Amino acid sequence: MPTYLRASLALVLMSCSNPDPAPPPPAFERASADETAHGERLARVLGCLGCHGADLAGRDWSDKLGTLWTANLTRSASTLGARDFARTVVEGQRPGGRELWDMPSYLFTQLQPDEVAAVTRFVSSRPVTGSVHPDPSHGPELKTKMAQGLYKSSAAEVREKGSLLAPPAAGHDLARHITRATCAECHGIDLRGKTSPIDGRTTPDIRPLAASYSAADFETLLTTGKAAGGRELTLMSEVARGRYKHLTQRERAAIHAYLSVLAEQP
Repeated sequence: MPTYLRASLALVLMSCSNPDPAPPPPAFERASADETAHGERLARVLGCLGCHGADLAGRDWSDKLGTLWTANLTRSASTLGARDFARTVVEGQRPGGRELWDMPSYLFTQLQPDEVAAVTRFVSSRPVTGSVHPDPSHGPELKTKMAQGLYKSSAAEVREKGSLLAPPAAGHDLARHITRATCAECHGIDLRGKTSPIDGRTTPDIRPLAASYSAADFETLLTTGKAAGGRELTLMSEVARGRYKHLTQRERAAIHAYLSVLAEQP
């Protein structure tokens, strides 16, 4: 066989045995090369500071339903160490099996390991402050909801929903990844809205809502909290200003495009 044919055949065989590498898994953009800064942005977008306070020392959410504190993350990270802290966030239970309550761990099960590691690094970088808060003490109403299977621990939610994925849409993997960890908390993993088993409040299907906005108006909503016509929304405005303004412009645009495509699906 002539030399040039042997060389051509070798190239063909190499191309067959070395297919194009798989694309990287979807992940939040890295707005900063610094791992701690990246983790801080993710922590803001994911709502860690909203629930646990600006200093991450925990907040008192107690009301008629019971004594309910969010954990002091600065002490949890210091006590558990990075590996066990990250596992607790994703699994909804502490080492040893004690299950958490009201921690939306199921939202974080599809995050990439390096994203969870970045959040852990950020939390671990914060000064240890405040005290360790009491475990939840659930009142009669929540205990009834527990008995009915309507109010579940964080670990139970992970077992039930942790493997579920947001709706597929070709070419929209980034937004699918982001909404699974964010919008799904209020609007369900399918983004069609849901009803709270505790107080019966409902959230809307955000697919047609997002599609009804222009790209520019959707950007305004997620950065300023101002809805169409300059309206202030009950919860979404606060969430947008506290969390979604920390998304990158590309991430916000991707979410709008993704939800608009989903709105056309049955």
